[in-house]
Amino acid sequence: MPEVIITTNAPLVSKQLEDLNAEIPVISRGRMFGRAQIIAKRLRQYPAAPAGSTYERTFGLRDAVQVVRNDDGYTVTVDPVDKKGKHYGVYPLGTFGVAQAWMHVNRWVPMVDIVNEELAELPREIEDAISTWWATNAR
Repeated sequence: MPEVIITTNAPLVSKQLEDLNAEIPVISRGRMFGRAQIIAKRLRQYPAAPAGSTYERTFGLRDAVQVVRNDDGYTVTVDPVDKKGKHYGVYPLGTFGVAQAWMHVNRWVPMVDIVNEELAELPREIEDAISTWWATNAR
């Protein structure tokens, strides 16, 4: 008599899930680093100088953008300091809870907008990367 035996193969599935569990932080960190780099690149972009402006740019803000690795991911910092020692990054970029200085509004993209736009893509990117890993590594 023909028959079909169906088993769970639980040990194999368990091993694959353990492998995936170990891989998720690696996948996530890679995607977080990519998004942090995109945020940093956008923060380094200067708008066109205002018409008739005689101000000579120092590019201190551009040069002060950094991506720093930490335990849980990455931090994007922007902390330019002028010749007098004043930290001025908040004036052109604003920050979370602090608005830009009036002369930079509608010229510089606020930092919060850049961060929100770029991080909106992160969950989908991580999910896609996990799905791709599973498709190529699950047996």
